[in-house]
Amino acid sequence: MNISPVRIHETAPETGPGLVALGFDPGITTPGITLVERRGRGFRPVFHKVLRSDAADSDTDRYNAITDLISWAIREFHPAIFVSEEQRNTQSAKQMDGEKRFNSNNSKTIITVGLGCAVARLHRVPWIEVRTQTARASLIGKMSGSKAEKKKRVKAFVDVLLGTDLPMDAAEAGLNAIYGLSVNGKEISSSAPARRPGAARRTHR
Repeated sequence: MNISPVRIHETAPETGPGLVALGFDPGITTPGITLVERRGRGFRPVFHKVLRSDAADSDTDRYNAITDLISWAIREFHPAIFVSEEQRNTQSAKQMDGEKRFNSNNSKTIITVGLGCAVARLHRVPWIEVRTQTARASLIGKMSGSKAEKKKRVKAFVDVLLGTDLPMDAAEAGLNAIYGLSVNGKEISSSAPARRPGAARRTHR
């Protein structure tokens, strides 16, 4: 199967040294964000957070917490790009394959992707959706084993690259951020000048 490396939804800057990416690992139970700054040929962790909701929390409360966190992170750290794990095709494939683990939370995960991208759009931050297997194959290589084993390998890779110890969901978000900063500039080149970190923003009216 041919997999497009990224789905571009808005013009994005050519990612270079000093730019920050906001990676998002979507979900309704333990969504995570990680901001990563590109420094020359390396990367620096900026901030990470995993939301852990209570069973009594309503979906609305959880969605609000996600949008509030992403909005705060954009205002605080001025990322040049927002990178979310793509879910629509992933979850559709799971459902068609009759995957046992497919449940109602999967559709809610898709909603969290839309909410995250909507917040990025509101703040005029370019956004990208990337399939999990694409980011992993591009940065780590072909992976085999169980889902848990793959997640552990992602965490180990991100922890070494960033020189830190991230929670699992934050590591997945970190991989998305690193991928967004590593994509060839021609693939996400912008016809408009890249917004400088900290530059004034305009929201849609």
